[in-house]
Amino acid sequence: MALTLDLSYQEQNDNLALVITDVVGTYHAADNPLGWGDPNPAAGFVFADIQPAADVINTADEFHLLLTIAITDSGGTTTTYDTINLQDHNGGDFTDAGDLVFTINMSHLLEDSVTYGDGTAAGTATDEMTDGLYAITYTIVDNDDHTKTGGIATTSNYIVSETILVDGVVRTGVYDKLRQIPTSYACSDCCESKTIKEATFMYSYLISMESGAYNAKTEEIYAQLNVLENMIANGSNCTW
Repeated sequence: MALTLDLSYQEQNDNLALVITDVVGTYHAADNPLGWGDPNPAAGFVFADIQPAADVINTADEFHLLLTIAITDSGGTTTTYDTINLQDHNGGDFTDAGDLVFTINMSHLLEDSVTYGDGTAAGTATDEMTDGLYAITYTIVDNDDHTKTGGIATTSNYIVSETILVDGVVRTGVYDKLRQIPTSYACSDCCESKTIKEATFMYSYLISMESGAYNAKTEEIYAQLNVLENMIANGSNCTW
């Protein structure tokens, strides 16, 4: 058996970051044979681009853990950002599988880097994450040859390629609309309010988009996201 990478994703409630967690866990011969640790690659053998002078581990046993993110917004524009060396990103060595938690904000998404960290950032740490479809590639490769893992061509178990929906901006906008609805349980004329009807429609639309994100066509997701963005900003033209 061999290490098999897997990830989970969580948007922060303030929409300022995406938390990506390696959920593989630690190797156990019976309970988790696909986890990190001997005889599979160990998290402690994942290094940054520049090795310390005292490093005496055979380079064949040293790895880079890499993350690439491409974001397609509601208009269908895709931006592929520079590959992130995750040991560099976390600013320290990994000691075990529990350290493999990565918080990504807009300042970490760089373009045109010459060396790590010197590219043009998509934003700052206080900017909300762009809504859209995030194509994420996560892989472990040899530090001296990013086409190989353990000296042989990198196989699918060492690569995670997934697309997720990030929609924190529109979700917050919809919830703000819902909070504007009167809280009275006895509703008469207010039930006919355009504000209420738009808010409930947007909430239903949001839930539909999120529920279908993993089986809908990408064009449908972009269209739904675009509708929500426009309704939050401008309202609708419906007479209701």
